[in-house]
Amino acid sequence: MVALVAGAVVLAGLDPVGRDPLTLKDTQAAPPPKSRLGNPLDDIAQRLTRPDEEVFRYRGDTPVDQWRLIVLNGFDGSNWLADSRIRRLGAGLDGAPDGAGGSAELRVRGLAGPWLPSHPDLTGVDGLTPLVDESAGTLMMDSASTGPERNYRLSWSSPDVDLGAGEVDARAPGGLGGLGAVPPELEQVARDAVRGLRPTFQTALQLERFLSTNYQVAVGKEDLPTGHGWPQLRHFLLESKRGTSEQFATAYVVLARMSGIPARLVVGFRGSAETDGGMNVVRNRDVLAWPEVAVAGVGWVALDPTATAGKAGRDQGGPGKAVARARAQLPAEQELRPPQLPPGTPPDAAEDQSADVGAGWWWLAAAALIVLFGLLWLFGVPMAKVVRARRRRRRSGAEGVLGAWDEIRDRLRAHGVPFRIGMTPRDLAESAGALAGEGIREPVARLAKVLDVTLWSGVPVGDGAVRRAWQEVGEVRRGLATRPFAARVLAALEPRTLVPIKASRRS
Repeated sequence: MVALVAGAVVLAGLDPVGRDPLTLKDTQAAPPPKSRLGNPLDDIAQRLTRPDEEVFRYRGDTPVDQWRLIVLNGFDGSNWLADSRIRRLGAGLDGAPDGAGGSAELRVRGLAGPWLPSHPDLTGVDGLTPLVDESAGTLMMDSASTGPERNYRLSWSSPDVDLGAGEVDARAPGGLGGLGAVPPELEQVARDAVRGLRPTFQTALQLERFLSTNYQVAVGKEDLPTGHGWPQLRHFLLESKRGTSEQFATAYVVLARMSGIPARLVVGFRGSAETDGGMNVVRNRDVLAWPEVAVAGVGWVALDPTATAGKAGRDQGGPGKAVARARAQLPAEQELRPPQLPPGTPPDAAEDQSADVGAGWWWLAAAALIVLFGLLWLFGVPMAKVVRARRRRRRSGAEGVLGAWDEIRDRLRAHGVPFRIGMTPRDLAESAGALAGEGIREPVARLAKVLDVTLWSGVPVGDGAVRRAWQEVGEVRRGLATRPFAARVLAALEPRTLVPIKASRRS
């Protein structure tokens, strides 16, 4: 039977019936690229000093708000890191089931590194065999570019986004990652930025508005701020209040995480309105870092605290339209009220919810105490009786005989034999006989004789008397072992027999 059960479990684990079969893509990560992996975040200021250089051009059948290069969700206070799970791209990726399909032809010229412009809802790539991080929608090549340009075609399927109640997804991988050692003075900045609102997408839009309203985007080719660690972010948030999208986006992500909003950092390029030969041209001036916020039931939603998305006058597609509608519906700062409750919720619902949470913890604590008490009763009472019997058995002389009497008396009490102070051993023998017959009555009666000699004869009690008394204890135990199993279990768990009976020896 054991072999049959084990075999059934093994076959059930191996048989893919009812599930999609595993593929190499699902189980094998690709090796890291052979070229050095640079961080496009470090190149933003350098690109802005050469704004007119072409990076790539594209021709698409739908508008594209941003082209992503890399997604960064790790921060140690100094550096931003990508937690990439790169795999080799096979036939394609699963897009949104009812999403709006789109495609674009790209010609990349100004990117020597392995990162390639990509789309967050990517489904396929033609013309190249890149590596892909499906969770981030990013692409990279095994090696750096060796030719003048790379041509490929992207396809994607963007879902019809409905932000709904706008609840954030705190369980999104990497959304609430590390922050390093946060400067204490920035905690007040985070509180002021979200005005005490609980973490929702509306709060995320308020944080975006806070940065775009109170901070200035650095323009020009000279004296551009660089850096994205805590020293640079502190200088940006408290002193200069001037920065490129590098400082705006990184400041947004850290302030959002400090406020309980799951966020990550993306580096790439804006979609361009400039055309040449029927293709949109993306230049260094279009480089952009932006934050993404995880929304429950939707996924990662891109924001732009530099406030340039609305000024460009471009058509927006997919999730960008839903975000634009949410921005338009965002109340003025003085009209925001924490916490934001769902429509139809009574005014005291927040207090009720807090009370429910507290009551839940009390119930959990009570349940834990009940379980703990049950375990102590189940194991503690029998163990205490075993320890007590051993201590009685180690006594010598008259104390050893009296210990045997105490042991028999307590065992019979546990099995329901009535006992009152003043009862003699012979009285107890008669009561026990009515419960379990001669197998109990006779050993108790014989112990009564040994006990009489011990207490009243005045003769020194030797080891032989102690030995005979405990032999009778063994006979009583064997007699009680014939009782029903349930009766024996209840007797073992009876805790009242652990309480000493006063004046028992004078009886």
